[in-house]
Amino acid sequence: MSEFPKKLMAKLSAREAGNALRKLPVPNGLADFSSNDYLGFARKRHILEEAVRILETGGEGCNGATGSRLLTGNTALHGELESLLADYFGNPAALLFNSGYDANIGFFSAIPQRSDVVFYDELCHASIRDGIAMGRAQSFKFRHNQLEHLSKQIERVQQSKVDSDIYVVTESVFSMDGDSPDLEALVVLCENKGVYLVLDEAHAVGVFGKNGTGLLNKLNLGDRVFATIVTFGKAMGCH
Repeated sequence: MSEFPKKLMAKLSAREAGNALRKLPVPNGLADFSSNDYLGFARKRHILEEAVRILETGGEGCNGATGSRLLTGNTALHGELESLLADYFGNPAALLFNSGYDANIGFFSAIPQRSDVVFYDELCHASIRDGIAMGRAQSFKFRHNQLEHLSKQIERVQQSKVDSDIYVVTESVFSMDGDSPDLEALVVLCENKGVYLVLDEAHAVGVFGKNGTGLLNKLNLGDRVFATIVTFGKAMGCH
């Protein structure tokens, strides 16, 4: 085997010296106050057993996808789950992705087009930023939860890009600080400006709203946004 790269070795040594070298922990069975498993579903045995039963009795009998959904990897269970999710959240349709990260990557790299503009809160999750960076639209950040700054940014762009579709993206609950934008005011702002609002509800689903359907539904705003992004990896505990 060739010698380990010197620059990597130096970086690892520096991290170890600064007590910043990370190691992968193993769950220890103690009370959980640090994960995204808000409702404790991820370690519920009866949920696992029910999932296995559904796969054994109603699944397609496959160990793998065999290909993308567009080719050979689609199953009846995919469609059933998407219909269930659309009904659950009160949306006209739903589309499954491999993860919440992939959902943001897929959405923001594909939906906004070359001449469009995306405004995103400066504290949005990295997956949103990565998706925007992969797309063709121009993007600008706005100050965290400051709608007046966002409004001025939109006005500036609308004066110079009259044919552009404009998207605004933020999170209903920000994971690090636990704060939220004024969603009612934000919805009104986007409606008045004629722009498309996209909301990441990853940390609100399971915590807010009737049956845990999120902060938008709690505020009766679910039908006034262009799209919402949710994930199975937080309160749903199954990713």
